[in-house]
Amino acid sequence: MPLRSVTLLLPAGVAYVMILLFVWDSIILWTSSLLLMPGGSTQTSSTINPQLLKFTKTNSKNSTQSLLTTRHNAFSKAFTEHLHFVTKLPEPSPNQSPDMSPGYGKSANLKSMDTSPLTENRIFQRWEVETVPLQTPKRSPRNKLHKSFPKRKSWVIVDAQHPYPPDGPILNEVHEIIPNITFPDIPVPAQQPCHPNTYLSEQCKSLIQNKETLDLSKPETKPCSLNDLIKNCSRFRLVHGYDDAPITKEERKFPLAFAIKMHTSPIQAEQLLRVIYRSHNFYCIHVDKKAADWIFKTMERISRCFDNVHVLVRRENVVYASYGVIAAELKCMKASMNAGIKWKYYLNLSGQEFPLRTNYEIVKILKYFNGANDIETFDLPRSQEWRYNVKHRIREDKMYNSQEAKTEFKYNLPLSKGSAYGMFTRGFIQFILKDEIVQKFLEWLQDTYSPDETAWATLNTLPWAPGGYSTESRHTFDTHASRAVIWDWDHGVTCHGKHVRSVCVLGSRDLPWLALRQNIFANKFDIDYDPVAIDCLEQFINFRTKHPKFSQIDWKYFLNMPHVAHYRTQNRTESVETFQQEQKQTWLNRHERDSKR
Repeated sequence: MPLRSVTLLLPAGVAYVMILLFVWDSIILWTSSLLLMPGGSTQTSSTINPQLLKFTKTNSKNSTQSLLTTRHNAFSKAFTEHLHFVTKLPEPSPNQSPDMSPGYGKSANLKSMDTSPLTENRIFQRWEVETVPLQTPKRSPRNKLHKSFPKRKSWVIVDAQHPYPPDGPILNEVHEIIPNITFPDIPVPAQQPCHPNTYLSEQCKSLIQNKETLDLSKPETKPCSLNDLIKNCSRFRLVHGYDDAPITKEERKFPLAFAIKMHTSPIQAEQLLRVIYRSHNFYCIHVDKKAADWIFKTMERISRCFDNVHVLVRRENVVYASYGVIAAELKCMKASMNAGIKWKYYLNLSGQEFPLRTNYEIVKILKYFNGANDIETFDLPRSQEWRYNVKHRIREDKMYNSQEAKTEFKYNLPLSKGSAYGMFTRGFIQFILKDEIVQKFLEWLQDTYSPDETAWATLNTLPWAPGGYSTESRHTFDTHASRAVIWDWDHGVTCHGKHVRSVCVLGSRDLPWLALRQNIFANKFDIDYDPVAIDCLEQFINFRTKHPKFSQIDWKYFLNMPHVAHYRTQNRTESVETFQQEQKQTWLNRHERDSKR
């Protein structure tokens, strides 16, 4: 063939190859669009739709520029130009009022953020993003596009309808929070997975600023119930966000043990569990033996979905003000010690309490305690000595005074009073379970009235108690960090809920007060009375969990507590076992001499 003919045919051949490539590009794009289309839906959204996409590496030199451009449009702008909104917010000013996050008086200003209305339910997506650059010539335009991709490969969970940002952050345990990804004009299914407590996402901010009052009736918007969800553990954990929270190395090195004692409302107890749950912690749940059988079965079924959640099978009949409260606590203490997790602190809760702090914040605070317990303890008032001078017994599920005189404890041990709930070091739990003086004291308390208000408060004052102290820690003086609570005799604070047995059942109108508290947990709530309060608190806790920059901890508040100040300056010798045993022997000798007088 003449050279001229070959020269004329070359452009035609190139054009033919380009046409074939264009057809191939169109087929790939058409196939990709089918993968993105959920069946039968025409609704669109600016957020990522719940489809599983895998972007794989290719070695083909003829990989389509159009598909590559689609990838670039989807990812590069979000990763290279738009950082998450948290990084753009101004630093909080000292006089700034609380805003969306309960920042305890110093929250950053979130008013500049787009808070477009959200639907009742929340969408979860799982994406596998493979970000290995393609093998292309150095001067290829494709290299420029792929340089904007993050150089990592991992599974990520996208919370596309987070209650706060319009586009969901991508979360995982390694990278925690990275910029948003937004796919415009991608259809989403009309029926979305159920998720609790997002119906208030717009109102919680106003509630905490005391600007709005809501109807407390809970709307019927959930397409599935707790009983339906727990039939499938994977779906249950996904929908209720058990694996959403980013976990720092600091948290993993400082595991915690939680004990939940409950008698009613599995829905409320599960809401508490999902907010405090972390895979490296341990959770013990005690369901009152008097509780309905379905309550126990529901909690037991929930525990099957986790390796680190234990529901006690041998349960106690917990009568108000009886020793059953201590008996149930001791069972959870033993279960926690046998769990195989080297947790640092033991936090006991009732099923009607709720956290005011994230797990990360709790760890930071407890590390600041430097080995101190946080147990309310003060001298037993003389007006309450009748509780321990006379034997009390249970009759028809109530405590009654038998009028029978009770002998004094073997040792001259001054009794103290305080809350049954606190934060206990691991050493203190071992001390409770093994020390012979402790065992004798707990046995002596069995026929007293409300022994749970005396046991830990008194044992904490013993000189060889790990984490213990003789200084006073008291709710009245705001030196008990564990709990925010309103008693009917408290001055200067108003309960906007109702009082049950002298304690305030907190409601949505108490949110402004709760937002200013530095405490770890709040007591107490009733989901049947006012579900809005804990629903809003859950949203705020989840927000600060995902955006830890909004954590506001007033370290002066904790340092002003006498027991914390003592342990912050404590000589390390005091924590040595030998020193503690010397303290114990000195105490026994002194009290033996006192008993002979």
